[in-house]
Amino acid sequence: MAGLAVLGAGCSAEVPAGKQWTVDAASWHGSAQCDGPGCSLDAYRTRDFATGAAVAAALTDDAVVQVHCFVPTPSPQRDPAGREAYRWYLLTVDGRYLWAPDLALTSADDLRLDPEAATDHLAKGLDTCHSAVPGR
Repeated sequence: MAGLAVLGAGCSAEVPAGKQWTVDAASWHGSAQCDGPGCSLDAYRTRDFATGAAVAAALTDDAVVQVHCFVPTPSPQRDPAGREAYRWYLLTVDGRYLWAPDLALTSADDLRLDPEAATDHLAKGLDTCHSAVPGR
């Protein structure tokens, strides 16, 4: 029983601090979702593209958000525009926790890079979200 108590104590419900990230929606410019620089994209209350989970225009191009951690998708998920997402990221946007797919946060071609890869990219330095984070 003592071993279970130690194991339980190591599972914190705290959200990891993560890092700040500047939203880069350049790959969306000229689309129906984003007419150009400064546009806004949806974020989500949960890790899916369900209309009821969407928070419209929560992610503004060039805005700085706090990215806490990520969850890989079991297989690429297609967003409503047909683009493939490989990870969902837990963010703080305007004081609330929201989820965003990788492709809403970066236009760089680095969506599947390992978090430990040497170059600076979205997943670098972030942990996988534990099961107690909001919306997990």
